[in-house]
Amino acid sequence: MFDNTFFIFKQKSNIFLLYAKINEMNALPRKLVTLRKHYNYSQDYLASLLGVSVKEYMSYENGGAMIDLQMARRLAAFYHISLEEIFINDLELTLFEVSGASTDELNIEYFMPKPTLWQRLAKQKLLLSLVALAVTGALVLMGVFVWWSDSPFFTTTFKNINRLAASDTSVVYIDGNGGVKGSGSNANGQISSLPTSGSVKVAEGESFTAVLRNDGTVETCGLPDSVAKPVSTWKGIVDIAAGKEHLAAIDNRGKIYCVGSNGDGQCEVENFANIVKVFALGNGTIGINQEGKLLYCGEFIGSSQLSKHQNVIDVAGSNNSLVVLESDGSVALYTRGQDFLEVNSWKNIVDVAVGDDFVAALDSEGRVRIAIDNYMIREEVDQWRDIIAIASGKDYLVAFDGMKLYGVGKNAYLQFPPKQNDLKVLPAVSNVRVELVDESLLVQFDPVSNAAGYLVNFNLGTGLSYYTDVCQPVRIDARSLVGDYTYEITVVAVGDEVAYESSLPTLVQYHHPLKVVEEEVVISIPLVGISKKEFEEWLWAQGATNLVATKTDTPCTGSDACIISVTGISEHERLSKSELAKRQISYTYCVPREENNEQTEVEDPGE
Repeated sequence: MFDNTFFIFKQKSNIFLLYAKINEMNALPRKLVTLRKHYNYSQDYLASLLGVSVKEYMSYENGGAMIDLQMARRLAAFYHISLEEIFINDLELTLFEVSGASTDELNIEYFMPKPTLWQRLAKQKLLLSLVALAVTGALVLMGVFVWWSDSPFFTTTFKNINRLAASDTSVVYIDGNGGVKGSGSNANGQISSLPTSGSVKVAEGESFTAVLRNDGTVETCGLPDSVAKPVSTWKGIVDIAAGKEHLAAIDNRGKIYCVGSNGDGQCEVENFANIVKVFALGNGTIGINQEGKLLYCGEFIGSSQLSKHQNVIDVAGSNNSLVVLESDGSVALYTRGQDFLEVNSWKNIVDVAVGDDFVAALDSEGRVRIAIDNYMIREEVDQWRDIIAIASGKDYLVAFDGMKLYGVGKNAYLQFPPKQNDLKVLPAVSNVRVELVDESLLVQFDPVSNAAGYLVNFNLGTGLSYYTDVCQPVRIDARSLVGDYTYEITVVAVGDEVAYESSLPTLVQYHHPLKVVEEEVVISIPLVGISKKEFEEWLWAQGATNLVATKTDTPCTGSDACIISVTGISEHERLSKSELAKRQISYTYCVPREENNEQTEVEDPGE
């Protein structure tokens, strides 16, 4: 794609293309948020001023929809700024001093200085230049339009775009410049190489991130190459959704794609057609077709209830619950062992999220409601304002206002910023010990009073991050470690974020030895009927040292001593040479002539 921004304005039946050679990313959403917050207006008031719904106005601020020329002119006139200041990224906004203006009823028109004659002329000249540039750009673009008509840039329309996503351990969101930021666990590299611009939607799986770009392609982090490779070929994508271990997407023709785990049939989407919206739960996929019918596959709670619903705009699920949001702003909840009756009274809802023991919703005024058996969390969430998106893991909730990330609940992987308040900081974890025991690496440490849990991280790039609620040794499969390599291990005492902040990390270094592959022995000789000499020489040659022989009174029929029975090993058994050396191998044998029957210990001829 070109490194330019195209704005498509619709006025009556004509379409004008305004081409501006500016930055890579449209700064319009950020500018709208900045203007509204500077003059302390609510989204509800701005929506009523423009004659649109609150949900539609929110989509302007979160980048989910482009604003048309008529709407832009009304906003420019209301804020007393030029049209160019709204659309051209390189132009800074004019922000007037409005001391004392704090309500929606106070229109800034009455106290803002009027532009001078020279200012008006300057704006008109700039506007005329811009129109001339637009006409020139339109002529050029019309010449290449037929050649490029199959490009997803012209055929892709993004709807219901979200700028925030979460898994149980990590959070990603799109900032004002279209870059994706991440926080929390990076165990699989899912938040280490995120796009810096051009992003319109994010989705977060258990250990991967997917980003929908403004050119209709999808970029991923944390997926294995075998899964990421087919995703890189997708074109014209308009929506994506991530489950626990799978990724679903739809293109501008209504075709659905699915990659990743299919253990519960979550990617069996062959019968999905004409899909306009896709959702993904832990082990399930849901699509909405053009007729508003819900199609689904996989395993998730409440799936049998989906046929009851039409005009669905959002779906969220957890291990215990399923939440369905309809276009009238009502919420339906299907749950197992939880009782959240208060959600039935929620109105004007535009976004939902659900954890294992809570349900949350965002209303059209930018406020978040949460049903949870924790009054302190309810009171904190009630203070959030001007929120444009919410998301959740199993035990925490995050919200985004376009600039700042908020969070409540367990912050075990530091998914959201700790609160800046007078919380006590937990003391650092002490006496960290690392010990290799057989094929396991044990990380042990002393407990910290008032800690909600402990987070153990290996240095970046190893894919190892562990959380435990109690002070107990963390056991790691040593076979996943690189031999002859020094690891940096940090242990953090995690605070409850109500009374205590998490401690500073305690760092220890651990050098993992080079793995030595032991030679294996296969018992390939017959153990009964073989001559005693051949039996003993073969075992000695393999490293066996603990042989105990017993002679029987029954003479052999042949001329050589012969093995009658063996204990301690068995035919075709596989074992290492070191294990064979430790084994006591007892056997009985016969001899062709009469000898005293007594137990003797066989001497190793090498001694």
